[in-house]
Amino acid sequence: MTNGSRPFPFPPGGPFTCVNLTEILERVLTKRQLPPSRRGIEQWAFILNDIAGVFRFSRKFAGAEEKADRVSRALETLSDFFEERRGVCCDSRYPADVVESERALYDRFWAFFDAMAHHSFELDMDAVVLMPEYESWHDIAVAVASSFRLAMAEKNPHDRFGFSNDGPVARFVAEVVPMITGETPRVETVAQHLKRARR
Repeated sequence: MTNGSRPFPFPPGGPFTCVNLTEILERVLTKRQLPPSRRGIEQWAFILNDIAGVFRFSRKFAGAEEKADRVSRALETLSDFFEERRGVCCDSRYPADVVESERALYDRFWAFFDAMAHHSFELDMDAVVLMPEYESWHDIAVAVASSFRLAMAEKNPHDRFGFSNDGPVARFVAEVVPMITGETPRVETVAQHLKRARR
């Protein structure tokens, strides 16, 4: 069952454990392919949980980069606005108290601008501006597929693990994606996406 494009709720550690990864591998591997060691699966679960965490974090603050751009444009517009006002208020036809009030407002704006320029932005919503925005399974499929190939190389050093339409890589990604994004792409769709991304 899916939950729209939102991730399913899962424990703080993430949705992946040695137990459910082993179960998934039993469904997607062929008889001749060997699963990683227990230690390998533990490390793999950590990597997948990291991917899930990044996706969840990105979705939580979706649109943050657009908001940062809007703030930047707003400050630029205000800078122009106050510079123009400063030029106009220097006209001798304005009373001294009006000019003084305008200069005080101008100074307060630039103090605010300076504070923004030197502020240490450290909230979660600030950090997400520096990372890619993940919107759907398409954005994590390659990372999940790469984790599969890396983990499986331990016990299957001679297997290439390509992106065939019904191969274990695409089947694994299709099994894992619902646990991260709530989406349920078909195996063939996953395979086609991975092939396109590789070009």
